[in-house]
Amino acid sequence: MGRIDTSEAGGLVGRDHQLEQLSDALTAGHCRAVAVGGVGGIGKSTLVASFCVYARSVGASVVRIDGRDIEPTPQGVLGALASAAGTDDATIDGVVTRLESLADRVVLVVENYERLRLADRFIRDEFGPAVSSSVLLVLVGRDQLVMPWFTDPGWVGQVRTIELGALDEDGSL
Repeated sequence: MGRIDTSEAGGLVGRDHQLEQLSDALTAGHCRAVAVGGVGGIGKSTLVASFCVYARSVGASVVRIDGRDIEPTPQGVLGALASAAGTDDATIDGVVTRLESLADRVVLVVENYERLRLADRFIRDEFGPAVSSSVLLVLVGRDQLVMPWFTDPGWVGQVRTIELGALDEDGSL
């Protein structure tokens, strides 16, 4: 894959490798979810914003929700997803149908995923399996995903993690 132009995203510095990992997850289709983690202020949102610019440039549709604005219940998550996707049908089937109709590839970004900890089982065990592989879940948060994301038979090998740390000297200059 060639270099990704991040000039439109603005502000992304020293995260080329992580951006390549995200773009590969979208274009290669080898996984269904990517967890982007790190402490507050480390650059998670900036990285994901740059990735969203890239995703749109290759024809993907991007839907974003923020865990800070959502009641951490199945109904709260579905309501937020329905609203962000542009449908009034806040059921699993309604949201999935709408997401999958947006484009051949869809990126569903959930910022501040740690705020949805109480709804994690619903997202992992009910919503996630209902969406096709055309939808890439990007779960952005301060906490690591719980172990069932990596051990549940439906998710084994389908989840990647990108843990952001401090920039190296070259990246921070």
